[in-house]
Amino acid sequence: MKIQLNTDTHIEGTEALTVKVNNIIKKALVRFEEHITRIEVHLNNSKNGQIGQHDYRCMLEARLEGRKPLAVTEHAASIEQAVQGATQKLDHLLGSTLGRLYDRSSRKDIMSEGVEKIPRQILRLGRGNAGSKIPDSLRGELRTLNCNKDESS
Repeated sequence: MKIQLNTDTHIEGTEALTVKVNNIIKKALVRFEEHITRIEVHLNNSKNGQIGQHDYRCMLEARLEGRKPLAVTEHAASIEQAVQGATQKLDHLLGSTLGRLYDRSSRKDIMSEGVEKIPRQILRLGRGNAGSKIPDSLRGELRTLNCNKDESS
């Protein structure tokens, strides 16, 4: 995971700032390290050098393998707070995005666990086709399946 730091003209991109930002991000996103190819960090001073509340903005853009980039933004009173807040938001976003992918791949499909023996015509009828007429040739199989289902419950 490569981290690229970009700053505006009002924030000095020193080596110490780069190390600090890299440590915050790497520590928080270590569990997603294998999925992230690059993180771009954009630090801005929204008040153009003047001091005030929520002056600093940190925008993090995570580039994932084979997926579109994900971006989050955080405004805070200091650069460190802005980076930590944006990192937390990115952690949650990556968790939900990648979690959905893993959840989808771990779900069992309808053709697993012995269902493969049921004719496809019956499976289609079980999808809620309210006005469908069941062919006479399949009624006996459907009754048998319903009886077996009741016994196993």
